[in-house]
Amino acid sequence: MRVVVHLTTPEWDGAARAALAAAHGLAERGHEVTIACAADCAAARRVDPALCDVAPVDAGGGHTPAATWALRRLIVERSVDVVVVQRDQAQLAAALAIRLSGRACGVVRRAQVESPAWSWRARAMARLVPVQVAIPWSSDVRAWEAAGARAPIVAPLGVDTTLLDPARPAPTGTVATVGVGRTIACFTSRNARSRAAHALRVVARLVEHHPELRLVLVGTGADDEDLRMHAAALRLTRVVSALDDHADATTVLAGAELGWVAAAGDDRAYAFLDLAALGVPALAEREPVAERLVADGITGLLVSAGDPAAGAATAARLLARADERAAMGRAARARIQRDFSIARYVDGMEAAVHAAHARVHAGRATPAAVAAP
Repeated sequence: MRVVVHLTTPEWDGAARAALAAAHGLAERGHEVTIACAADCAAARRVDPALCDVAPVDAGGGHTPAATWALRRLIVERSVDVVVVQRDQAQLAAALAIRLSGRACGVVRRAQVESPAWSWRARAMARLVPVQVAIPWSSDVRAWEAAGARAPIVAPLGVDTTLLDPARPAPTGTVATVGVGRTIACFTSRNARSRAAHALRVVARLVEHHPELRLVLVGTGADDEDLRMHAAALRLTRVVSALDDHADATTVLAGAELGWVAAAGDDRAYAFLDLAALGVPALAEREPVAERLVADGITGLLVSAGDPAAGAATAARLLARADERAAMGRAARARIQRDFSIARYVDGMEAAVHAAHARVHAGRATPAAVAAP
């Protein structure tokens, strides 16, 4: 089947990672996959050319006229069967491009972690072009069905543990070697500044009794100016380091004793999954995503939201117990291999692609041509 994965995020974040994982996984299973994204998109540099090709599309948030016409041209030239998108605006662009192309082509809408059900505009477009929704959790089925989605398919995010080797050492001279043995890796994202600020307040309490402690911020929001100012106000300038979104953070995470997850959305889910795959216990505020991905007391620890004192006490206890951290790390890695493999995610996305294609050819919703192909 010919599939286009339309990627509108310019950064290497959780959404881009999920899109690329789906593209590579589908290609490995015999589908002909094209990544449609802006020429300077970070994900484009990570595409395996042996599996997928890249077609430059002016993303512009996914809904500019230029992006829509470029996507329409791609659909016609490559006789595309299904377009995979992740956001409302990208879904609108895909629906318009399909209508303009005159092709019998379906849409797969992958719902991101923590995202609400689609808007009324996206729901209206789903009446014009067949849309199959793929969701991260089975518990989201009712919410999407209530929003008008037909039979959502579960595609839980997963990771390939063979690509995340917990034994890989950090290169000498990198930020990962600073404070080895006392490093906490904190995952951030641009839309989770308050959570990251809470992590800084927790560390500020910890360093009073653990002056050797270091915090490494990892993710798209790691170098946020407000976070730097907040760290300075807490006198943590010498304690906190940041890795930008293009850095390979695996070596840093593998050398950390604990991982604090302050990111949001897909970034949040991948943070928990990566820590578990690397055998690093996770700490996070108690909320639905954390409760799904962390077995409290077994693979990590959950703390009350907005309570730096409780968070610091919990982290200090775990830092003092190497055996408990090691046991949590082993349990976390085993759980990832069992329940959150990359194969399960690709299974769900492939099922969604087939379902979208079947709806187009069921004879009920084939789009009428409104322009010559």
